[in-house]
Amino acid sequence: MKKNILAENMKRFNTKNLNENIKTNSDFIKTVETIMDQASSGQDMTDYILAELGDFYNDVTGSNDAELKQLYTQLRMSADGTVALQAKHADKLFKYLNKSSDNSINTDSSLSSKNIKTNADFIETVETIMVGSLKGENMTDYILAELGDFYNDVTASNNTELKQLYTQLRMTADETPKTQSAAAVKLFSYLHKA
Repeated sequence: MKKNILAENMKRFNTKNLNENIKTNSDFIKTVETIMDQASSGQDMTDYILAELGDFYNDVTGSNDAELKQLYTQLRMSADGTVALQAKHADKLFKYLNKSSDNSINTDSSLSSKNIKTNADFIETVETIMVGSLKGENMTDYILAELGDFYNDVTASNNTELKQLYTQLRMTADETPKTQSAAAVKLFSYLHKA
């Protein structure tokens, strides 16, 4: 992978300007995109996440962007996870980086909590839990990690029924697949009805 000479020198000499531009750094975006594409096609990206993505650790942690840090950390933590998990977290970070370049961060984040019922990622996560548990798979990890990603958006919404169904599904994390599927079906049906 071709390195950005300016970026390398700025890192070497601890130049702070790079931190401000980490969200628009083409090497960073390309690295995230590579992880997303390769993991989506079923390739384990553990080594790449640890080595290549790790190159940007100082720049990300040095930035003042809390959401960027969180998404970056989630992707780094997925190094030991499944390929599907790596793809999902790379996709989230990639979308955030693209969204940031449109300068629409504030409006998007306020909309996401109001529109959590129509959020495609949220619906897909609930569907994955439902399908997996109906097949008899224990979806505990997925419920805790993936479903947990939407906690803030759900609790920030003014929708009592949604909060209740979401909480019921989260509470099934330690239960049997049968119990998990019953709660997932309820939430999934509600989202499609809404």
